Amino acid sequence: MVFICVMVIIDSQKALRMDEERKKLWRMVVYEALLEIRAISWSLRHSYDSPSQPEHLLQEKLDTIEALSEWCHNIAHFSAKDFSFFDEAHSLSEARYLILPRESMLKTRIMSHLAELNHGLQLEPLPVQNPS
Repeated sequence: MVFICVMVIIDSQKALRMDEERKKLWRMVVYEALLEIRAISWSLRHSYDSPSQPEHLLQEKLDTIEALSEWCHNIAHFSAKDFSFFDEAHSLSEARYLILPRESMLKTRIMSHLAELNHGLQLEPLPVQNPS
């Protein structure tokens, strides 16, 4: 009985391994998310100097920072462990919930990276933001 459990764990680890290219792409997504957090926090800092921005826009920026940092934290945790037991489909699903509603605020290529990661996982396609 113990032998069977060990075999299941070993088989599931093999199934959850990613190639180096996908690991690199996930790490790039984390980097892009951190750039977003930095840019939004910079704009927040400067919006206090000119109180002309509506309060709802300030709240939207804070919500975006919170969503990105939460999601980024989870991916960074798995990245530090070389993506052992990382669930790509779950992370992309979280992106749909946390990031896509705030896509209009995003300036980097994070959406195109997510669309590339989504490819081949049999998930509904992610929209790709046109770079400005």
